[in-house]
Amino acid sequence: MMATKEQIRGETEKEHEKLIVLVNKMIDNVFKISNKIKPKTDVSYEEDGFFLRFLNYQGISSLSVRDLIFDGKYVDAFRIIRCIFENHLLNLLMMKGELYERTLEVIPKTKTYQEVCEEVISKLEEDHKKGIGKNIISVVPTKDHKHLIVTYRGLIDSQDNKDLIPYYYFAFQEYDSESHFVEKIPEIKEKSFYPEINKKWQKHHAELSKYLSFSGMKKALILNNIYTEKEWAKISIHYQFLSMFIHPNKRSMSIIEGNVINSYVNSPEEIYNYDHYLSELALLYVAFHLRYFLEEIIDYLSKNFKIDEAFKESLFEGFEDFNYFWFLKESPHTYDKHEYLTIKEHAKQTINVDLDDEIPYYTNPLQRLVGLHTSKYELTTGSVYNSPFPRKDARFKWY
Repeated sequence: MMATKEQIRGETEKEHEKLIVLVNKMIDNVFKISNKIKPKTDVSYEEDGFFLRFLNYQGISSLSVRDLIFDGKYVDAFRIIRCIFENHLLNLLMMKGELYERTLEVIPKTKTYQEVCEEVISKLEEDHKKGIGKNIISVVPTKDHKHLIVTYRGLIDSQDNKDLIPYYYFAFQEYDSESHFVEKIPEIKEKSFYPEINKKWQKHHAELSKYLSFSGMKKALILNNIYTEKEWAKISIHYQFLSMFIHPNKRSMSIIEGNVINSYVNSPEEIYNYDHYLSELALLYVAFHLRYFLEEIIDYLSKNFKIDEAFKESLFEGFEDFNYFWFLKESPHTYDKHEYLTIKEHAKQTINVDLDDEIPYYTNPLQRLVGLHTSKYELTTGSVYNSPFPRKDARFKWY
């Protein structure tokens, strides 16, 4: 039976009442924060205003996600969530990414690659002793014997000695996708009035894009010790899951097909039906992403602004009901402990392997959420997991 939009929204609001309240509160906080801060001095900085606008942009996207969930349009909701996810990683770099790398090509003429590298590194050490080039942190030869990787710290406003502004902030402001992609298309390049200028411009934007791509952000976030390789694994799992709904992928079709009654449809409305787990996961993603954004901007703005203490204290109330969502910063739930204890005991009994005590991160966000709704008892270990919100359909639900 086809569900109407009203029915889908009604089920969503009934089954996720507290979570929707939290999501709405976090969206409200995104737009309230500009009225809850006061500058410490008469000096204002452009980047402070930018980060507030960037936060507002996430709030607008989150409103769209919420409304799509109310309509049962989970594919579209997860697509926007992936954008919010990427923007969160970029936000961290623009606020905290003090170090950045550039790869320079080495073309030896009369000297060997090794000699050139030694000269460059030696000159850097001499300059540092003289107080020159202190923004250059290191120069490292690459294994291909063709390049040098230079690590810089900056950028710094030397005129007023203001705190460092990460290079990634300027890369985002300057990057233009049209200059990067469109102007290198042969048919367009041939008709260009300034082919050489366009070639250099395209190369410049291609360089900037490296800092803004997912792989580029990974490299930069780890370089700046914002995340470790181990922590990045968590990010990759959620990014991969969300990416299924953007790129051609049979599994994402299967996930949504499980939510459709008919094998084929005669109208778009027949595709949309209420799904408890898809809607819950999407709402959790929104609430926690906005929490991260707000935590980060409060920390950033506290340098130049006084922030209303009552607002700060009330900002994250309500998350205690959702501590089962082990996302990027949170801890494992009792469910995860139960699951690992079972795996650990089975490994010992079947293949005689003693696993360590660290609970591994899950690999399937959606299936884990389903598992959280099922109480379990493991005979071999005696471990019991009593779900705080059991559902009858969870035992046999598989995405």
